[in-house]
Amino acid sequence: SSVTRGTLMPVAEVWQDREIRFDAPISQLALRAGEVPIDAAGNVEDTKGNSGELGTLTVSNLRLTWVCRKQARVNLSIGWACVVSIDLRDAQSQLHGKRQAMYVMTKFNTSRFEFVFATDDESLFASVQAVYRAYDTSRLFRDLKLRGAIIKSQRLLLLPGEIMVNRVAGVWNLSSDQGNLGTFFLTNVRLVWHADAAESFNVSIPYMQMKSTSIRDSKFGAALVVEVMKRCGGYVLGFRMDPAEHMKTVFKELSSMHAIYSREPIFGVDVNVQQGRQRHLDPRADSAADDVEILTHDEATMAAYYADDSEERGAELTYSQELGLAIELPPEGLSVKSLWSVV
Repeated sequence: SSVTRGTLMPVAEVWQDREIRFDAPISQLALRAGEVPIDAAGNVEDTKGNSGELGTLTVSNLRLTWVCRKQARVNLSIGWACVVSIDLRDAQSQLHGKRQAMYVMTKFNTSRFEFVFATDDESLFASVQAVYRAYDTSRLFRDLKLRGAIIKSQRLLLLPGEIMVNRVAGVWNLSSDQGNLGTFFLTNVRLVWHADAAESFNVSIPYMQMKSTSIRDSKFGAALVVEVMKRCGGYVLGFRMDPAEHMKTVFKELSSMHAIYSREPIFGVDVNVQQGRQRHLDPRADSAADDVEILTHDEATMAAYYADDSEERGAELTYSQELGLAIELPPEGLSVKSLWSVV
């Protein structure tokens, strides 16, 4: 039998914390819904990629951005999910001489990038480290989790600031032929299901990772189907509740919570480092009209930030016809010519 079908509009894609972008259009540096500026400093040198150039480094709950003071179209957007480590150590700065600098090691797709920032205002570094720790320890707000330690004595362990909206018993997970009976928890940030017979058999689905939710026909009859964003595995999860009217009521409640979240996303990065530092600088203030669309960035721009991972790659050798020598294989997407053009 056919079932009236409804679908959720997915949350506008959140790329800000999951990507690294070079020389992006200024519009992409604007704060998105749910993104909050936490700290900023206006005299920061991008020591590795733009030595001698000062810019504004802004710390938000989703990313680091650096915007060159002279040309706003020269900029960086570094998502926290790409960050591997943050270290403070001495570096030679063209503007500041030898001084402590912040080294941000990152990985995006198959490439590793290293960013080095130097400034007179070194308290900014503590802010960056604090925000990264807060991001790293709050991933359940943003990432799908299977079989996590999230249930204790049949109760959901709430995240900081998370609010329980409803608990729904008698929910069958249709991932196996016989199904598993369990319980739904709807909160202000996610949908959670766990098996009644085994608390460790569970799934936590943040609203921001839901691609669609609908009521469809299945071999088990009408089912509530949740499809997850591809970047979180692209899973399609089916659940069943009786009677069908009860399932429709739960679906409407889920749709309502998802709509509220979509308008005001909660990313869970809760940190306050701004006492005595009330200086949220707008990276667009100096050149708001300079919104130049740069659809591609040249290889030389990226090459300036490539991290030296030759040890990890085992220093694979290749013959360079341009140089007439055996050389280490350049990073993916780069040529010998583009590497030389950085110098």
